[in-house]
Amino acid sequence: MAGPKKQLAIEQVRFLENYLRNFDLEEACDRSGITKDIGEETLNHPIVKEIVDKEENMRFRRLTVSASKTVLHIAEMAYKEPMLPTDPIEYECRKVALQGITDQTSLKALELLCKFQDTLGMSTTGGAKEEDVIDKVSTVDGAKSLFKKIVGIKD
Repeated sequence: MAGPKKQLAIEQVRFLENYLRNFDLEEACDRSGITKDIGEETLNHPIVKEIVDKEENMRFRRLTVSASKTVLHIAEMAYKEPMLPTDPIEYECRKVALQGITDQTSLKALELLCKFQDTLGMSTTGGAKEEDVIDKVSTVDGAKSLFKKIVGIKD
């Protein structure tokens, strides 16, 4: 069984705070006033490794949620229809707001959705065939299905 984890020195905590800003070792060392060797040693400390891993995972989840929401909003603009309503009032409010979108904006949103060719199961080298895209995303149900596939929601 491993022994107790050694506590961090004040310099190591300062380095960690600076490192978590942008994950740049040299910049964090400069801002913290420590050498690169001490910075590398600090990154290998069990407590620091755990903190860095948790922060990386949290940032990844935040980015994933942002990407998911972006795709959802693009799909809503393409079809002028709320994709995943949570309650009837929110659904109606979103539906009214989406009705004000111009056809040109709606077509541009559909074009953006079609850029997810790999998700649609099409070649990225030859581009999407118009009839294949229309078959897969021409209905609101098709768009919802595509959205769920893109963001990893299982039916």
